[in-house]
Amino acid sequence: MVNRRERYRIVGRAPLGVGGFARVFEAERRDDGARVALKEPIAGGDAQARLRREIQVQTRLNHPHVMPIIDYDPDFGWFVMPLGLGNLEHLRSWVSEEEFHALKIFNA
Repeated sequence: MVNRRERYRIVGRAPLGVGGFARVFEAERRDDGARVALKEPIAGGDAQARLRREIQVQTRLNHPHVMPIIDYDPDFGWFVMPLGLGNLEHLRSWVSEEEFHALKIFNA
């Protein structure tokens, strides 16, 4: 496993988000100071297997609506994406109520 602490420093203490199997933190790349989003599995269950599948699929995709993976642990312990400008909840004022609820189906 590649030690993510050698490459990235977590910024702040609270995660940007927590889901069923992983949490996302704002991080800083040590070699150039770039701010990124770092995702790591929550211990237990099949969290690491789910993260592995996410990395395997997402690294094959190239689409403007899919956040690219820019670095990851070859043993699937974490991965890094660009830091997004917001999420659907925060950007809600940009879409109508109807569009919001339709989009939320895909982000549940």
